[in-house]
Amino acid sequence: VCLLPKVNSRCHGTIIRYYFDADRRRCYDFAHGGCRTNRNNFATYDECIQACENNPEVIRELDERSIYSPVIAPGHRAPVAQVGEGAGGVLGIPSENLVERRNCRVSPWSSWSHCSATCGKAYKSKTRTIMSLPQFGGRKCPRKLERKRKCKRNPRCARHE
Repeated sequence: VCLLPKVNSRCHGTIIRYYFDADRRRCYDFAHGGCRTNRNNFATYDECIQACENNPEVIRELDERSIYSPVIAPGHRAPVAQVGEGAGGVLGIPSENLVERRNCRVSPWSSWSHCSATCGKAYKSKTRTIMSLPQFGGRKCPRKLERKRKCKRNPRCARHE
């Protein structure tokens, strides 16, 4: 589902839906026309996040795909005569000059914290941390490392007179 492309349908409706962009590894909104779609089409941002962004199987599949995209090591150039001659390596690039892309790795989201107050307006949050930075053209680190939401069921604070 998550690896399917976004489908832009041009039907009568315009509904804001969410899809997972496998290249960017993020969920985005789009104006859905209401027909001719695939299953990479979620009613809410949170559904998209749970199904795709936070799904270890999807991340593993995308990581495996990116490993097989060769990158030349910084400072190395393949001799022009070798390109296309099948001289070993990938696309004529000597295999000793190839490196694997290394994507940014982040920890899973923590559990939601307790509410910041026991009554009145309060928030809870969850966080994740960067475990390793990208290298050799790997996927960038996400900007969002913290999520906050309002505590909905907090009672009003008692007024002391």
